[in-house]
Amino acid sequence: DSIHKIGKNANLITTGILQCYRPPLEKVKNELDEL
Repeated sequence: DSIHKIGKNANLITTGILQCYRPPLEKVKNELDEL
């Protein structure tokens, strides 16, 4: 049960990190597409 809770927390942290980094990544991707 505690393992499941840790996994859920890890998912939330990963999602938060992805959301923090998504805008810069999309900007970089757009700049690469323009090359």
